[in-house]
Amino acid sequence: MVAKRYGEVDNPPFRTQRLFTENGQWYFDTREGTQVGPYHDINEVKKALAVFLAQRLLIAQSNRDSDESFMPGSQDGIEYMVKELFDYYLEYKSKGQTAALLWGNQRLRELLRSGEDLAGCSARMDAIRYAINLES
Repeated sequence: MVAKRYGEVDNPPFRTQRLFTENGQWYFDTREGTQVGPYHDINEVKKALAVFLAQRLLIAQSNRDSDESFMPGSQDGIEYMVKELFDYYLEYKSKGQTAALLWGNQRLRELLRSGEDLAGCSARMDAIRYAINLES
């Protein structure tokens, strides 16, 4: 089942893959029709897409209600990464870069100690590290 996007009431329409490879490089498509990339591998393009979606979600936050069925990134299986990055960028927007970096480092420590599913935890940590490195 394909998850609904914000504003969709009925069954969601057919969607194409957002991530794709061309000549050994990875890219992602945006709703606006822009191709973003290239990236070296699928993990890197997923992190970049998660950053993109989290930033767009933050911009649209004031226009969004509390619709629990809205899961940005679910189409690509990265909603857990988008959630972490949304929290990071929310901290950045409300308190600034230093606070966001402190939040990110604290969240990395929490995830490391959490004992959550190692694969999911690792992807969350990689996404946070990726966002922090973009700021450096």
